Amino acid sequence: MTPGAGAEPVARAMATARWLSGMGTREFASAICESLGRRSLHPSTVSKWEHGVVTPPADVLVAAALVANVPIQVLFDDDPAGSGPADRLRRLEEQVRALSGRLALLDGNADGRRPWPDGSRAPAR
Repeated sequence: MTPGAGAEPVARAMATARWLSGMGTREFASAICESLGRRSLHPSTVSKWEHGVVTPPADVLVAAALVANVPIQVLFDDDPAGSGPADRLRRLEEQVRALSGRLALLDGNADGRRPWPDGSRAPAR
């Protein structure tokens, strides 16, 4: 679909969805594909949507809201719910926890516990 009169709000909505999801362009493209049951979506397409070069179809907007875990109307609000400092901090904490878990697994700590500076293990949760 090519850009038209409504391209700017849609572009902003797509950028908001990706921002609220906390994902990069490639990860967001994969999540949209998974939500829609598509095989692939190039990250540059997401960038084109966000910059208003191409307007995504309606099913993509719905999928973007699902990926961001917000009602679709939130994507079109000027000050989306979930964009306040406390919400941003919560998302960052979730991302740090997820990355810490991944690092622990990569470090060979299959139980997910991180070592303390003295080499001992953090208590299991």
